[in-house]
Amino acid sequence: MNPQDDIIAAIVTPIGEGGISVVRVSGRGAVEFSCQRFRGKSPLAQAASHTAHFGLFTDRNGDIIDEVVSTVFKAPHSYTAEDTVEFSCHGGMYISRRILGSLIESGARPAEPGEFTRRAFLNGRIDLSQAEAVADLICSRSERSHRVSVAQLQGKLSGKIADLRENLLNLCSLLELELDFSEEGIELADKSNINNSLASVIREITGLIDSYTQGRLYRDGVRVALVGRPNVGKSSILNTLLSDNRAIVTDIPGTTRDTIQESLIIDGLLFSVIDTAGLRKSEDKVELEGMLRTKQEADQADIVAFISEPDDKLIHEDLQGLSSLRNGGSGQRGCIVVVNKIDLKPDWRVKVPNGGGDIPTVYTSVKTGFGFERLRSCMVELSCQGSASGTESSPMITNERHARSLINARECLVRAQEDSVEGKSNEFIAINLRQAMDSLGEVIGLVTNEEVLNNIFARFCIGK
Repeated sequence: MNPQDDIIAAIVTPIGEGGISVVRVSGRGAVEFSCQRFRGKSPLAQAASHTAHFGLFTDRNGDIIDEVVSTVFKAPHSYTAEDTVEFSCHGGMYISRRILGSLIESGARPAEPGEFTRRAFLNGRIDLSQAEAVADLICSRSERSHRVSVAQLQGKLSGKIADLRENLLNLCSLLELELDFSEEGIELADKSNINNSLASVIREITGLIDSYTQGRLYRDGVRVALVGRPNVGKSSILNTLLSDNRAIVTDIPGTTRDTIQESLIIDGLLFSVIDTAGLRKSEDKVELEGMLRTKQEADQADIVAFISEPDDKLIHEDLQGLSSLRNGGSGQRGCIVVVNKIDLKPDWRVKVPNGGGDIPTVYTSVKTGFGFERLRSCMVELSCQGSASGTESSPMITNERHARSLINARECLVRAQEDSVEGKSNEFIAINLRQAMDSLGEVIGLVTNEEVLNNIFARFCIGK
């Protein structure tokens, strides 16, 4: 029996108490199936699609579990493109679990993680990139991640990929047609036009690949590591950014020996700010471990905020330390030099800003609050370097799987371009074009396998 033919059921609202809970039933014949437990003015099987009906939900003995509102969605006009019924009951895990248990007793199967969305994909209501956007939308924690997810759910990325595949398909068809007339010496595809078409598609795919750097930050947030010597004010800066006394602050050097991570949203963008142990010479094993973790956080951060003080000698040493971090394999997106405690020397400025580099310098005072608006702005500016004017204007890649498929497609097209320039047979060019189309098809699910699907939907929550 095909599991796709099963009637599945799950609680689709979060665990806990609330005004209502919703239990969803979906599958072929789900409306008629739901009649077994629902008692209303008329059978659900007679209801029109997209209508709501008040009634009672009962167990197998006919005892009332709750008053519910049953909403009917008939295929193909439902989330899964199958017959679907959603029971809205009073909030609380006991009631919703009783209703779910009653449906399972009647023959429904508990839905697996992401199975409703998986059925929507398999039934052709959405493509694979849209299905993944559903999970991203649920998990979005900021305005920008929400905006990108909505754009992908609406099919903006899918439409772009489909257009690129169509361009390649037209070009490939022309090349393969020309092969049929090779003996007659008929040329249907001019080499210069082939090269121009390939260059155009490569350019557009490269633009999508480049957007992943930005899209990943929109989706996952920006990691900002606060790094510097002990007692320069890293913990105080974290507390000020959060407007909360999250980290312990004392005059004793080395108070922070482990990392402390907290999240905040600036200009619609999620930031994870990590307070780290101070960097200095020490023989203390615990402090040494803390400094090792500091360097690891610096390597993993998108932005390193190097905290210093308004002192000529110390800032010179700190800039050397920052240079060492940057040249030591750190993968951070950018750096900020933060000169804290500027209230002690209001007119002091770095004599050679950033050691002659292009790293922005921000002057702050935790005591007065000076400079923190500039620090927040600088964090946003570094996070959005090179980004498009808006996610609504062009598709953005936020998913590593999509980025890998696009990179593979570009490599195939570059090989096709090289074959064309070298004057190789159209057969070689066409093979690479077909491989590029397959890679693009992986993004939207035209080319996929069961293992990939299982891996994607296993990350979904149950009930979605």
